[in-house]
This record gives sequence, C-alpha cells and structure tokens, in this order.
Amino acid sequence: MPDTTPDALDVLLYDERVATLTASHDVMTLEYLSRDVPPLSPSLDPRRSLIWKDRRPDRGPVATYIEGLLPENAADRRRLVSALDITGRPTPYRLISAVGLDCPGAVRFCRRQDTRALLNGEGRLIPLTDEQVNERLGDLLLRTRPADAGIARWSLPGYQTKAAYRITSDGRWWVPVGAEPTNVIVKPSMSSLYAQARNERACLMAARDAGLDAAHTDVITRMGADFVLSWRFDRIGNPDGRMIRVHQMDFCQILGVPSELKYEEDGGPSLTDILHAARSLSSGGDGNGNGDKDGDMPYQVLRQAMFNVLVGSTDLHAKNMSVQLSPEGVYHMAPMYDVASFAPYAPMEELAFSYRIEGSRSFADLCEDERWGRFARKAGLDPARVVSDFRRLRRIVPERLEARIMEGVDGPMAFEMVKRLRAFWSRIIQ
Repeated sequence: MPDTTPDALDVLLYDERVATLTASHDVMTLEYLSRDVPPLSPSLDPRRSLIWKDRRPDRGPVATYIEGLLPENAADRRRLVSALDITGRPTPYRLISAVGLDCPGAVRFCRRQDTRALLNGEGRLIPLTDEQVNERLGDLLLRTRPADAGIARWSLPGYQTKAAYRITSDGRWWVPVGAEPTNVIVKPSMSSLYAQARNERACLMAARDAGLDAAHTDVITRMGADFVLSWRFDRIGNPDGRMIRVHQMDFCQILGVPSELKYEEDGGPSLTDILHAARSLSSGGDGNGNGDKDGDMPYQVLRQAMFNVLVGSTDLHAKNMSVQLSPEGVYHMAPMYDVASFAPYAPMEELAFSYRIEGSRSFADLCEDERWGRFARKAGLDPARVVSDFRRLRRIVPERLEARIMEGVDGPMAFEMVKRLRAFWSRIIQ
C-alpha cells in the first residue's frame, strides 16, 4: 500500500493558520508564521522561538505536545491504524495527520488543500439512528475498530477507550465532518469497578456543589452497560448551530513532559512543579502578560488536589489538570475532570494519593491543616488562604458526595458505597 502521509500539515488555531508542521523521516518540525500568533502551548511559545525541532520521531518538544493529543493506550492506537489504513510505523506525525481535525482544545492539523474550506467553516453533521448509536457503543464495549474515526477524524488522549460525537438539544447523535466540532466524549464505565461511571458523575457533581468548577457529565445505560457522556468544556456555543473550539493544554504539555511521565511517582511533575507553572501563567509568565486577573490559578490547582484527597481519588496526574487559553490570549484554569473515588473499591491500607504533600501520600496525613499550610508557604502561596480552602472543602465534600452517590447509584449498592466512604472518612478526618 502506498504511503499517503502528507509531507506538511497546516496548523489552525482559533480559526487562523498559525504554523506549519513538517516531518522528515517522521521527525517533526513546527514553524510558526509569526511571533504574534497564539502558542499551541507555553512549552512551544513562538515568542521564544519561531521554529521548534525534534531529533527523533517520538521524542522532542513537538512530539511531546502531539503525543498529548493522542490515545495513550497501545491497543487503541492499533485500532486507529487499522481503521484509517495508516501505513508504516504509527508515529505521532502519522497519527495526527490522520486524526487531527478535532483535537483537544482549538488546534487542528490539516492538509494544505483542506485549509481554506476548514477556515470557511465548511462541514456537515451525519445523523445516526438509535441502532447506529448502539453499534458505536458496542464498538467501545468490545474495543473493536472505531467506526467513525476515519470520517470525523477526532483525536482523544488518555488511557480509557473513548469516542466523540455531537449531540444536539433534541438528544440526537451526529458524526461531525470537516469544520464541525464534536461536543461530547463518550466512554464506557470501567467494568472492573462497580458503577464507576456513576461514581465519576457523583464526584463531579459534588465538586460543583462545593463551589468548584467541574466538568458536566451524564450517564446513559445501553445494552446493559453504563456510559459516561462528558460534555466538552473546550467547546462552547449552540449544539444545534455554531460551536466554537476553546484552546487548552494539560500540564504535561505545558511543562514539556511526555505523557508516559504524567505521574509524579514515575518521574513526572510534582504538585509543586504544577503550582509553579500555574503561578507563572497566572501572573503573565507566558512573556506577554496574559495571566488571569486575580492570580487564582495556583489556588485552583490546590483546590482540585484537595478535592481529590477528600473523595479518595488516586488518579490525579499532570494530564488530569488543564489550562485554557482564551481567544484574547488569557490563560485560566480548565474545569476539573476525570475524578472518581477509589475508596469504595479498596481497603484504606491499599490507597495512596498520587502526589506527595510534604513527603507523604497518606490520605490521613493529607487531611492535616498544618501540612497544607506548610506546603503552601514553601510554594509561595498564602498559607491562611490555602488552609481556609481546605477546611471549607473538608466540611462540605463528604456530605455532598454521599448525597450524590445515593441519588445516582441504583439499589443496595448505593448504601454499600456510602458505608465504605464513611469508613474512609472516619480514618482520615479527625
């Protein structure tokens, strides 16, 4: 089969062409058109350099960013290669060439001959019948080749198998083509964890109850299985009409760290590293003064971490926290996402937080006010403000998560999950 991978791709961001992505033997070079265009990420800022070059197909500043847009699961990548007839080694360049029209954030990668049509907003929505929706959900459950990846050309990062669609206000499902964006990410509940999808939804609802900005999700049941519908917060507008992509990047991309190092325990960024990056962006550290107005971003990072501690989440990492960049060039924290309590599924002795706070990953240790105060002081933040935030969340979160579990999980298992959560809280909250 002949190699149809293009030699160059146009890079679009907020409906303008901002750069060109080229590859020689799959080794990528990103060249911005101007120092004044918005960056794909602070780690690839055009004000620092117009040209960013890799040295290997899967290593370097460009590959690190592109990898952050792609599935982490090797099996999912193999299914994409099969569905899209990608020839040769599935390098980041070859994959993004095939699936770069609907990425996280506002970035798109396209062939030069498609640029004008995409910038003119040319696209369409292909309707799906209920039977076709069930077929797509069955593909996700059975992990068979994705039916619409070659049409919609979406790219979804993370380890869980997922897909993306447009759902309009009347509940109909559509496959977006061309310039049309998706507005929902669909993923099956993890079969190894009872009611995991409902657990995730309950946690995110409890976060909003506690005043935190968190993703909106729904749970649907089809073919005897639960699926999470995660409404995309990097898409705004009218699902029945024009939708706009909002640019965002996770902290691996911001810090230039490969996705496989997303956990601190694997050599990835510490929570202190993430706080420093957030504070830099919050204060205009992109070199253009484009911070949030009140400098709240590092405190939002800590509130997300605190919430994860209080619900017994063990999966917070640098790819599960993101920053958005507005069309005006202002950075702000993205809503919290991908949070679920692990407390109902494992004994306390087997649970540990994913970040060390003052040297400890113990959930009991991490519920000490003084520990958060010391951590805040060393990070250059206001200890009194941080401790006050933690005390408020500690007072609100358990009650709200209990309520959300009871209303979202069916039958006696709701009581059992709450019983185990209460046992967890009794050991960590004094």
